[in-house]
Amino acid sequence: MVEHGSADRSAFGPLLRALRTRAGLSQQTAAARAGLSTRALRDLEHGRVRQPRERTLHRLADALGLTAPQAAGLRAAATDLGANTGAGVRVGAGVGSGSGSGSGSGAAEGGRTTLLLLGPLVLRHGRANVPIGSPTLRRLLGLLALTHPGAATRQEITDTLWPSGPPDSQQSLLHTHIGRLRRLLAPSTPGSSDDPDHPARPAHPGIVRTPTGYRLDLPRHRTDLGRFDDLLARTTSLRNAPDPDTAHRDLTRALRWWRGPVLADADPALRRHPAAVAANERRIRAALLHADTALLLHRADQAVHPLRELAHLEPLHEGLHARLILTLAASGRQAAALDTYTRLRTRLDEELGVTPGPELHDAHLRVLRGQLPARPAPPPPARPPSGPAPLPPPPAQLPSGPGRFVGRHRYLRELDALLPAVPADPAGPADPYPLVTVVGPPGIGKTALATHWAHEHRDRFPDGQLFADLHGHSTRPAARPADLLARFLRALGTPPDRLPADPDEAAALYRTLLADRRLLIVLDDARDAAQVRPLLPGARGCAVLVTSRNRLTGLLVGNGAHRLTLDALDPAEGTRLLGTVLGAPRIAAEPAATRRLVHACGGLPLALRLAAAHLAAAPDSPLADHAPARPDAGLLARLDLADDPHTGLRTAFDRSYRALPAPARHLFRLLGRAPAPGLTTQAATALATTTPAETAALLARLTDAHLVREEPPGHYRLPGLLHPYAAGLPAERGSDVDQSADAHPLPDPPGLAAPPGSTGLDQPTGPARPADRARPATVAVRACEAGQLTAARQLTERLLPPVAVSPSVPPRPSAPPPPSAGPHPDDITVLGLICGKLGRLSEAAEHFAHAARLLGPAAPGLDGPADREAIARTNLAVVQRALGRPGEAIRVIGETLPVHRRHRNRFSEAVALTCLSSAHTDLGDHATGQLLAHTALAAARTVRNRALEANAHLALAAAHARAHRPAEAAAGHREALRLAEAAGDRHPQAVALTGLAAALLDTDPRAALRTAEHALVLAREAEFRVPEGDALTVLARVRVRLGDPRAALALGTDALALHRASGHRPGEVRARLALALAATALSTGPGTSTASAGAADAVRHRREALRIVRAAGGTSLR
Repeated sequence: MVEHGSADRSAFGPLLRALRTRAGLSQQTAAARAGLSTRALRDLEHGRVRQPRERTLHRLADALGLTAPQAAGLRAAATDLGANTGAGVRVGAGVGSGSGSGSGSGAAEGGRTTLLLLGPLVLRHGRANVPIGSPTLRRLLGLLALTHPGAATRQEITDTLWPSGPPDSQQSLLHTHIGRLRRLLAPSTPGSSDDPDHPARPAHPGIVRTPTGYRLDLPRHRTDLGRFDDLLARTTSLRNAPDPDTAHRDLTRALRWWRGPVLADADPALRRHPAAVAANERRIRAALLHADTALLLHRADQAVHPLRELAHLEPLHEGLHARLILTLAASGRQAAALDTYTRLRTRLDEELGVTPGPELHDAHLRVLRGQLPARPAPPPPARPPSGPAPLPPPPAQLPSGPGRFVGRHRYLRELDALLPAVPADPAGPADPYPLVTVVGPPGIGKTALATHWAHEHRDRFPDGQLFADLHGHSTRPAARPADLLARFLRALGTPPDRLPADPDEAAALYRTLLADRRLLIVLDDARDAAQVRPLLPGARGCAVLVTSRNRLTGLLVGNGAHRLTLDALDPAEGTRLLGTVLGAPRIAAEPAATRRLVHACGGLPLALRLAAAHLAAAPDSPLADHAPARPDAGLLARLDLADDPHTGLRTAFDRSYRALPAPARHLFRLLGRAPAPGLTTQAATALATTTPAETAALLARLTDAHLVREEPPGHYRLPGLLHPYAAGLPAERGSDVDQSADAHPLPDPPGLAAPPGSTGLDQPTGPARPADRARPATVAVRACEAGQLTAARQLTERLLPPVAVSPSVPPRPSAPPPPSAGPHPDDITVLGLICGKLGRLSEAAEHFAHAARLLGPAAPGLDGPADREAIARTNLAVVQRALGRPGEAIRVIGETLPVHRRHRNRFSEAVALTCLSSAHTDLGDHATGQLLAHTALAAARTVRNRALEANAHLALAAAHARAHRPAEAAAGHREALRLAEAAGDRHPQAVALTGLAAALLDTDPRAALRTAEHALVLAREAEFRVPEGDALTVLARVRVRLGDPRAALALGTDALALHRASGHRPGEVRARLALALAATALSTGPGTSTASAGAADAVRHRREALRIVRAAGGTSLR
């Protein structure tokens, strides 16, 4: 392959060595990949070769993964070597990012363009994947990749892009698609053209027009199919002679290019393309050759995994199964081999009605007769050495990897990039050692990923691997760093009697022994950064891989670690994992049940393996009987093993839960019982007996432990099976925090959907009794304005008790205060309440703010509730929300709600939670609004106040209405109406009737009309201006639906006037939207001028409504 001659002082040898070292390859590995002997590569690097052949240079570039400039630099150095001029290329030429002449291309400098089609289609520039969002471009690129290096005809392209027939503008569209695809292939290529028929010759891969169609201008070795075909072609000639060992290695490399069937994510028509079918057939041929060479070389166990993958894809292929049976038996698994034969024989009989063919029958007989390749005999025992004791072997402490590792290709590629082979050149730059943390929730597969990657890349670390289970979340005590150091030092050759007793000295010796070695250190299940730091090396040469359920942020900040957060398996990966245990036919027979089971297991590999183990024990049981629609307690209970309790999913969750402090455990349990799928910090604070700052800290602790997921920012949820797990946890009665909150279990409604919402800004805040014909509310206001505050208070307490004051609190003595004392804060609260009821919201806000100031910390001692200032501020928040300031209301309630809870004022707590629910709903956070409404309902039930219960039902119903769920909204308003009538409270009666009419609008407009008219009469009799305006608004919408837009315009105008007078901004929004509907209906009627004016009015009202919503913190009119 190479010619030997005199030494030469050219730069070729040093350059080749530098490129190999940069790729992280030993001489042995690089030589094997290039098809050379180790001696030949050594001669090349030491300049003992006169002229390397062009084929040798091409193989070296391929083996080392060189970019185009690097390969050109290597060829130039080889030319200088052949000319024996003594001049050469600098050792750094072509290696760094800025070297290489004539590249001129940012894309070329940034990395090669590669195209992967053996599996899902992937386009990559360097290490970065290029997103291809357009399905049309994906189909076009997939077709060009299939026909590469040939051309795809225009007819093929047309049939692929437009299967149902091409459009009239197909030529123009094709030119556009070709141009867009060129830009994806070479984003930085100068001189590229968007004209598909006259492209400039690119310096980077592109698309070239041919007489019959288009061709992908990409070297074959830049595609995984090209690499595979080259290796397969070379292997076929080496299968029998002269080098079966090299053939086996090349076949192993060839099969590793496959990530699934050709274009696995493409349209079925493209997957059935003749080129795709032929490539899949070549994969089968390679797997058969690989199995044959493995059996020949007594390496049968290395062929089992590739054969099993293909056997699942080709369940009736007798050749694959025959090889699988032989390799299983040759690796000592005769029972599995016979079971494989039995299953295939049954499958052939049931599906094809045939018996096994000669090849399969012969394999079965060979297993039964034991006619298998003999295993290599163990080496003879070594004779005792007569000289000094030999050095200990390199440590190889990795545990066995997972039996069936599925998917995780993205994470494996990230580990490849983050943990490159460590250069052995001591003269290189002193880069720090690579340190990667793999983190994620329990059962996500962190250990499986780490050990699988470590086994696959053992050759990168010739000095061995150290492994330790740190027991950070185990029933055993967490491992002490001092004990782990002693174990590692013994593995590195330190005699037990020389182990330092001092932990610092042991750590120093450990770092010393690692200084000149290239090891991989895997630390599994770390508790925190402090447990890991003593086990880190001190200099470059080693790589460290850490797994943990916690984020280990300290290692990122203090040690420069890279974090890899492991997510759940996607549906396809989860299906494949189930298939590895249950078999592809059983999975394929029930695809819908399989998808449900993957979803119910939350994509957790541990949960899927446990579920598959149970299903495998019941082969006749349908998957549908074991696949709930969502994660539930029943499924969680089934994911335990009676004979191995330490492996169950609940046990894995328990270990993380018990590691939490008591307050975090308490909040975790509350989140499990919350009926909504996601919570904001404010909603979580409302559930717990903590301040907002304390809640935020506890949520951060739960998120750090991967027990709670924050998505989107500020919203927290329990993913997958963690929700039923948390819901089933018992209360810890010995804890103070549990005594205060777990005694009041949260409601558990049948179902909540996110995101619902509401515009209901009118819920009353206290019970009321029927008003008489003398309009006592008006009399009370006038009495207050006339200074007759005592009379106003007595009248109001009969009609409308203060907003958030519990009826159980004894009233203030009736003796009037001294004239100099001024109005009592309770009287100011009464006045604010009456103004609010009558729709004078700005005045109500002023009165409540005044009362809060009078009741501040500097106020003299007053009898009454201890949280009286908080009551006044809660009342103020109710009005602020009605004035269109929901964000301010949320802030105030966030401060007053803990005070109400601390003083056990459940009445005020219910009022605050109802207001908080509606404020969140106003801002579009419908899920939180629903959750808080249920929590308010629970609090109202504890004080047995039907009016409060009605208000909570109104908040919940309004949330359903905003979520476009009219049936649920109607049910909620009916329940609120029933409770309000039983309590004699006319205000929620009017609100409930209005909401019910709106819910009936689409299904029964006549019933909606009658209900809204009833609401209007009730609101006008009681002088409730806001409900009156909303009733008019609903009536306007009904009139539009019934075809009377002019009447609707008049009703909407009256509603708008009422809401603008009261300052009720949400009501104004609703009125303007109703006016916009009426104006739009008028614009479609006869008359040009009327239509034009109607359209303009509609636009004006919508714009003003949107301005109000945005000013309140919302984003849309929905």
